[in-house]
This record gives sequence, structure tokens and C-alpha cells, in this order.
Amino acid sequence: MTVDKTLFVLYGTWNTGKTTTITKTRDLLMKLPDATKTEYKPDAPDFTCIIKVGGIRIGIVSDGDVPGNVRNAIKSFQDKNCHVIICACRTRKTKGSAREYIDTLSGCYNSYWFRTSTIYNARWLANEKERECKTYNHDTAKVIVGMIKRRINANRQ
Repeated sequence: MTVDKTLFVLYGTWNTGKTTTITKTRDLLMKLPDATKTEYKPDAPDFTCIIKVGGIRIGIVSDGDVPGNVRNAIKSFQDKNCHVIICACRTRKTKGSAREYIDTLSGCYNSYWFRTSTIYNARWLANEKERECKTYNHDTAKVIVGMIKRRINANRQ
């Protein structure tokens, strides 16, 4: 049985919910039947973990602000043969950025890019706009988990 490799990238400017969206994605994945967290490295507020569910290994890194951390986590996930990788990066593609590195992986993965809330810097907005931002990012997490669930179901057949 062959499993295609998939890369989900959350991108956006600072403080637009990349870590929040990835955390929500992780929490939703952990609610799936037979989901187990095989590794977890907290680095508040960010984290790195591997979740196994339905024979699929999912590597998750939420720290998209530090290019070296993203590169190291993805390389580790590749070494551990993760079928799915979920990561974050900033919007700009500059020399040495996480975005530049992630772009080099496009030939190896089915890549899906999700922009976090376009409401810039929701933390400083009125409560109603902040709620809209959180709803948008939580909906994004649900879409990612839905896509992963389809992969899991296809893998089981």
C-alpha cells in the first residue's frame, strides 16, 4: 500500500492565528478514534508533535516564525516517514525564510496552502472582528482535518 505525502501550510503575517489554527487542528485530530500522540515537544506557545491515526503518521510544527525550527521539524518528520506534515510560515518569501524552504518541497508533496485570517492582527481589533478571525481559523482547522480523515479512510480500504 502506498501513501502519498501531503503538506498543509498555514501562512500569514504575524499574529493572525497560525499557531491557534494548528493547535485547533491538533486537538481535532486527537479526538479521532485510535489517534495517539507518539511524540510531543512543547515550546510555548508553539509545539512539535507526531500523531498516528488510522495508519497515517502526521507531523505537526506550529512555529512558523523561526525558519530553522520549521526546517528541522520537517526534516525530522521526513526521517520518521510522516505521511502528512502540517506547518506554518510567514507570508513573505525572503532568502532563508521558512516559506522559501517549504517551496522547495513542492515536488515531493501534495501541497495545500491556507492563509490565516486576512483580518490583520486581530488581537488589536474589536471583539466582533476578533471572533470573526477565530471562527475563520477554526473553520480552516476543520477543513484540514476533513481532508486528513478522507486520507485515513482511503488508507483503511
